Amino acid sequence: MLFRPWLFKNKTKNKKQAANPQQHIEHLFEKTKKSSDFVQISITNEDGAFILSYYSSLIDRKLLQNKILHSVQEHSLHMGSLQQLDGIKTLFPIEDIVITDQVEVIEVKLLKGYAALQLKATDHQCALINLSHGNLGLRDQSDVGSMSHTKVAIVYIEGVTSEQHVQTMVQRLQNIDFDVVFDSSQLHQFISDNSLTPFPLSLSTERLDRTVWALINGQVAVLSNGSPYAFTAPATLLDFFRIA
Repeated sequence: MLFRPWLFKNKTKNKKQAANPQQHIEHLFEKTKKSSDFVQISITNEDGAFILSYYSSLIDRKLLQNKILHSVQEHSLHMGSLQQLDGIKTLFPIEDIVITDQVEVIEVKLLKGYAALQLKATDHQCALINLSHGNLGLRDQSDVGSMSHTKVAIVYIEGVTSEQHVQTMVQRLQNIDFDVVFDSSQLHQFISDNSLTPFPLSLSTERLDRTVWALINGQVAVLSNGSPYAFTAPATLLDFFRIA
């Protein structure tokens, strides 16, 4: 008889904890503030304030200025009277706006170039506004290595990189039949062609600028979890004359 009331009290306590998403969102933002790239700004007018949170390197600043800050100035009187985030969709000329109180969704969207907008009256919810550059492609391959299941990311720029290059890299990673894959240097060996050319068709590097240069020039970059190296493909002859 003593056990049942105790169990009921604990269930009630757990429900209360689960029913307070505001604390979880605050905890998320406390964690993200440790990054020097994370920004939180307060947008204020005479009627109230909004809190906008985002990673500065992941958003398009022109979208932030033209679609958000400019709209706030134009609709300042209407924004002051907002009590629910649903009304945000009518004020900002952006189609991709998601309203949620799910911490996991907020965390993932922030890393994809979304900005989180909060009303002080409804701090437990965020309006997630897509401010991403919109041209960086990312495809995850989480099953490379039958035992290690090493997480591998294929990165490219949409509209610059040929879709054939992307599909070729996806196919070659899927064809890897190996138990354990430790890092990108192993992947580099596994996907290499037995080509007659004396030059390799992919290059390995730990330099960020070389990886960015390769992406700008239409190549595909492959990153693996825990490895400081990336490799890019298909390499061109000019790539071998650049400083390693």
